[in-house]
Amino acid sequence: MLGRARAVSDLAIEEGPATATRGGAAHAFDRDVVRRIHEALSPLERRRVRLPVTFYVEHELPEDAYVSDEAALPRTGARHRRAAPDGVPVRLA
Repeated sequence: MLGRARAVSDLAIEEGPATATRGGAAHAFDRDVVRRIHEALSPLERRRVRLPVTFYVEHELPEDAYVSDEAALPRTGARHRRAAPDGVPVRLA
C-alpha cells in the first residue's frame, strides 16, 4: 500500500520517479509511462492528478468502484455516479 500519491507534474521531472509505501519502502513508477501520462494531460491536470490512481472494486458489484483521485476521473472513461466521503464512486461498465 502506498503512503502518499504524488502529482504527475512532479513525477515527470524526476530521473527515477517514485513514492514511498506506508512501510517506508520506495515504490518506483515506470518513467516512460509517467511521461506518457504527463503528455496526455493538460498543464492543470498534470498538477492535480496524482499517481497512483487506485480503483476500489467490491466483489458483489464488479461494475461499480471508487476511485482514489477525483481529478483523474475525467481521464478514466468511467461515469461518475454520486459523491462519497472516502472516494468517488464510478460506473466501470
